[in-house]
Amino acid sequence: MYLSPKLQNEFIECLAKECTEQIIAEVKAAKYYSIIVDSSIDISQQDQCSLSVRYVSKSGHAEEHFLSFCELESAAAQAFYEAVVKRLSAELSLEVQYIRGQAYDGASNMSGHVSGLQARVKEGCSPKAVYFHCCAHNLNLVLVDASTSSVEGKLFLVH
Repeated sequence: MYLSPKLQNEFIECLAKECTEQIIAEVKAAKYYSIIVDSSIDISQQDQCSLSVRYVSKSGHAEEHFLSFCELESAAAQAFYEAVVKRLSAELSLEVQYIRGQAYDGASNMSGHVSGLQARVKEGCSPKAVYFHCCAHNLNLVLVDASTSSVEGKLFLVH
């Protein structure tokens, strides 16, 4: 009975809810925070947006936590903006005007300074939200390029 899939899923959902509530409480205590957004297409070809937050805790440590996946209607900047704002404000009760940083990849729908997600966040909810190209994405691009530039690197990744 305790090992049924239904019970296990309920237990996991309860833990996830409790963890998310704790993270939101810490973000609210910090007041200002940054968002990190990326997207990927799942196995059913549904475009999903991953949403993480970064903030400074009361102890002075930088904290970064994944919050959720959001389904996207399209890969357009407006779809990202609507999904992120809806998730942050309506579902997680975070004040979007306290966003002070934005980290995305270099795609124009994300980083575009005229009509990308970064521009929409600045215009729509937080004019002080500075955009940074995602460092993890930069590192990934460097590693992929470096590892595939030699025969040994390619062979290492294949085996």
